[in-house]
Amino acid sequence: MPRMWHSISPAMLEKLEQSILKHQYIDVYYKSQTKRAWIRQVRPLKIALFDGFWYLITLNSWNTFMKFSLGRIEQVRPHTQTFAPISIDDKLAQSPNIWFDSEQNVEIKLKIAPPIAGYFKEVEFFPYQKIEKELKDGSLLISCKTANFIQVLPQLKRWLPHIKVISPKELAQTLHKQLTQYLNTAFPTPGSR
Repeated sequence: MPRMWHSISPAMLEKLEQSILKHQYIDVYYKSQTKRAWIRQVRPLKIALFDGFWYLITLNSWNTFMKFSLGRIEQVRPHTQTFAPISIDDKLAQSPNIWFDSEQNVEIKLKIAPPIAGYFKEVEFFPYQKIEKELKDGSLLISCKTANFIQVLPQLKRWLPHIKVISPKELAQTLHKQLTQYLNTAFPTPGSR
């Protein structure tokens, strides 16, 4: 297991691992950025590493995924009650980051420029990535699916300026807004500060 830069006691990590292996419901006392609270009766499924951070992935009673940063978990209370095993390995394999949800129902269309097209032929960088068409100039038209924009925005930024959002328009606007905010902050025009 790669080194964790936050503190979680070995005893608490052991409780989490055992609860996952035994399929035991747990209560989690969690410290978010704004409050501390007990999250009750969740099904711990997996401990996963995304973007250098360790997460506990759970399902709540509404079958909604909840993700807890391990460094923010303050207490864990295992229950004696168990649940049927649930595999999320396929879902994790399709997700480039922690921002996955149960429904990947937002369809995205992208144009990939020739300088990076070869990479997209070899590797799936986006959830449910599919090459729709190879254009004569070497560009690719690809589609992918996501649960929310947060899931794909880091990958889009990674491949700039060789990637273009064709649809949905809201994703293109969100990306444009974030890039504009960054440029305005990083390179303010004279007299704007």
